[in-house]
Amino acid sequence: MAISHPAKTITPKSVVADYRKVWSGYLDGKDPVQIRDHHERTRAPFLELMKRLCARLAPGARIAELGCGTAVDASILSAGHPLLRFYVSDISVEAGTVARSMNSAIGGSCSFFAADMAALPIASDSLHIIFTQGVMEHFFDPMPCFLEQVRVLASNGFLVVNVPQKFTGYTLHKHAQIRKGAWELGWEREFSYGDLRNAGRSLGLIEETVLGYGYWPSWKEPLFVLRDLMDKMYRRMPAIVPRLPQKAYTALWGFLEKRWGHYFMRNIVVVFRKTGTNK
Repeated sequence: MAISHPAKTITPKSVVADYRKVWSGYLDGKDPVQIRDHHERTRAPFLELMKRLCARLAPGARIAELGCGTAVDASILSAGHPLLRFYVSDISVEAGTVARSMNSAIGGSCSFFAADMAALPIASDSLHIIFTQGVMEHFFDPMPCFLEQVRVLASNGFLVVNVPQKFTGYTLHKHAQIRKGAWELGWEREFSYGDLRNAGRSLGLIEETVLGYGYWPSWKEPLFVLRDLMDKMYRRMPAIVPRLPQKAYTALWGFLEKRWGHYFMRNIVVVFRKTGTNK
């Protein structure tokens, strides 16, 4: 699991060490409930999609979040779906400590195991949903991990990929930081819808749905500035800016985001389904 960097080569050993730095003491002075509430606000479209997928499963079905970090997403989902079995995994043992604390604090029912995503200690065809959030962009070559996820996914199971979307101002900012050596984990990539669609096809997966969500709230993100323009004007000058045009402008952006947000919003989520021919 080697990650490339323009200025240096980051080895698997150094990646694990970097993650240990991130997760060691991560919850010190933090309230897990506030972290949960923040994620429910900022990841609402993703979590709603996951809840709909979970509702399609029979009791006892198995769901795994890989590269779980805090495991806040799986913990939220498991709290709302007590008849399903949730597993969370990360290569960092320190992340496991954080995940267990988070899970307990917000009433989840997840079981943690430490593993390399390219070599999962899981039987083939055994999971009904596998999802990753903010993980696959950290692999220079994500295909070995995708292949392993397909291996352990049951027939008609769902593979959910949530990653940074390529065509944003945030991407330009991120790579400027990477060139300076100022990015926290040294290197990170991003994906277009075409990248993920082609990866799914090469794996023999069927695309179920796609969505985009979220913006980088910065003046360096042009579409965020446009999206927030009328709302900002209404907030600052409510006596001057008519309410009806402001509502119409917001509704127009809502339509654009729902229809084409996976081409321009900060995050992209694609849901794939495994057929009986994926072996």
